[in-house]
Amino acid sequence: MHSQDDGFREEHVTRPTGNWVCGRATEESACSNGPDEKGRCRVTMECVPVWEGGRWHCSRIPGGPCEDGPLPDGTCCRSVPVCQPILSLLAMRRRITFWLSMVMVGLSLLFLSGPKGSAFFSPGELTFGHGASAGACADCHAAPHGGLVDLIFALGAPGTGQENSKLCLTCHDLGDYALEVHGRSSRELSAVTERLSRTPPSADVPLFRVLSSWIPGLPETGEGQLACATCHREHRGKYFSLVEMDAQQCQTCHARVFSDLANGHPPFSGYPYKRRTRIAFDHASHIGKHFLGEFKNDAPITCTACHSPDDDGQTMRTGTFETACASCHAEQIEGVGRSGAKGLVFVRLPGLDLETLQEHGVSVGEWPADAAVEDGLTPFMELLLGTDPALTDDLAVLSGFDDFTDLSDATDEEIAAVSRIVWAVKRLVYNLVMRGQQEIVNRLQATTELDARKFADLVGQLPAEVIHAAQQQWLPHVATELSGAEAGETVLRLEDHEGEQEIRIDREREKKMASGGWYRQDSDFSLLYRPSGHADPFLCAWLDLTARLTETQHGRSAEAIFTTLANPKAPGRCMKCHSVDAQAGQRKRIHWSAARPVPHERKVTRFAHEVHFSLLEDKGCLTCHTLNPEAEVMESFEDADPLTFTSSFRAMQKTVCTTCHTSERAENTCLTCHNYHVGTVSTVLSKAPLTVSSP
Repeated sequence: MHSQDDGFREEHVTRPTGNWVCGRATEESACSNGPDEKGRCRVTMECVPVWEGGRWHCSRIPGGPCEDGPLPDGTCCRSVPVCQPILSLLAMRRRITFWLSMVMVGLSLLFLSGPKGSAFFSPGELTFGHGASAGACADCHAAPHGGLVDLIFALGAPGTGQENSKLCLTCHDLGDYALEVHGRSSRELSAVTERLSRTPPSADVPLFRVLSSWIPGLPETGEGQLACATCHREHRGKYFSLVEMDAQQCQTCHARVFSDLANGHPPFSGYPYKRRTRIAFDHASHIGKHFLGEFKNDAPITCTACHSPDDDGQTMRTGTFETACASCHAEQIEGVGRSGAKGLVFVRLPGLDLETLQEHGVSVGEWPADAAVEDGLTPFMELLLGTDPALTDDLAVLSGFDDFTDLSDATDEEIAAVSRIVWAVKRLVYNLVMRGQQEIVNRLQATTELDARKFADLVGQLPAEVIHAAQQQWLPHVATELSGAEAGETVLRLEDHEGEQEIRIDREREKKMASGGWYRQDSDFSLLYRPSGHADPFLCAWLDLTARLTETQHGRSAEAIFTTLANPKAPGRCMKCHSVDAQAGQRKRIHWSAARPVPHERKVTRFAHEVHFSLLEDKGCLTCHTLNPEAEVMESFEDADPLTFTSSFRAMQKTVCTTCHTSERAENTCLTCHNYHVGTVSTVLSKAPLTVSSP
């Protein structure tokens, strides 16, 4: 016989890890089997009958077998009421914990969706600048735009740093190569890397700096983009400096690793003289010669007489012409003591070989300038006449003639071209009388597009009275002649001009224009402009115009004008001091002023002059800038390449800086003298539209 558990044991059966207990446990009559895992009572009968000896037997233990016994099918005949199982203490704790957790998660999500939610995940306080401009995480982090889940998955994902960096560029303008190393193109960086790779490596390099160059994840020098957060780490407090970096951080990527400026830093190469000066000036000859000679009383006695620091103390600016140069050079520009004409010939009636023209049956009408006037067309006239397409071929045919005073060997084609040019000159004079300055403007508009102010400078305030007086003196019958020529009539040449009396009168007119302006010379039938002084707008305008017209169809005339004005001894003497640089094509750039700091431009090397003034010795600026008396400085300005030059000063040596900049004395980090971001670096300006708020 097998003993069976009838489900009515008196002792309490404890299952500490179960979720359910018997419903009779409170009556201290809990069954031994207990509920199943789903909380259902498993005891339905008083016993589980057993089969023995060919029949079913009752297996009840408490009270012994029942009198009736099992049913024929082996089922207990005495049923038991099903209990209602109850949760165990552990299960109730689990459920309470679960629902409390759900409530907390719900409240957290509700809080995070509010205006202060983003602060919950903030790893720290922002710096002042970013704290004021960034209102939400999404302003600086690309991942939150897709939600919290996207942010979690984006942490550490490739490319996240570059995407975040693009958001930085909404406020910071770092140029065309903003995320490239140092803001430079791969081609530029490769060239620098190649040059530095040829320098001998430093023998004394700390081990930790060598190891730092092996850090994975950083771009190779000259390749790839560098995320802003690589160097600029936020969320470190209001007063944390985002731009402070030590030498170890900088040299992690560099081709040459070294200890500091004094030990291992590559030697200076021609620093700080990377190109010739914009103003042609030989310091050695001025200091050692001119300032000791006839200009001794007007010469400066210190460098600061001509140079002074700019507002931020970084760059030493060259003084203006009035403060630094006028005492010696003003009269030269004004033409005082100049031999010959002090003005620039703008319009002239060219001398003609009238006899040869008559032999060919060509009549030019009234023309006072015969072979005694040994001058041809001025380059200004060639440019103005060249705006007429009908004269383009004639000017080309006559391009080999300096003047027209000897036409004995001229071909019929050249004779005909001379005739047409002479009549075109007459029409130019006539139109100048009738239309005044507008005639010059109309012709120049065919060559270029300029604003009204520039055209006004090119005209030079030419007075109508001067033009009319010249026409009355030289070509009094030009109107009649032109109408007759158009009708096909033959016009005869009138009397010749007189000479010495007219020369004397010309000199008197020139003296009256000492302050600049227009006047005429009847001795050679020319209309001249005398510069008014430094930065004369007429000369500057014509130099600027012809400097960029050299690659157009009017290039030959423009080049001739530029060459005339660029002569160091030409009226105004502009190009005696102002250098010219070649540009793309055949264009030129004239430097009208000395070098000036370009707004928002950052160079690789920076230096603040003002903070070093107190360290200068008795030699002043010459403590660092050593004159080079043997330098052929002015020869550097004979061509248009600013990079082929010889400086007035010897290149600075590194020892000039390492006297003070050591680890024991003055600051000695990379950022002391170098900028990481080079090129144009500025803050993006607001593009918000103009609006007027309603009252």
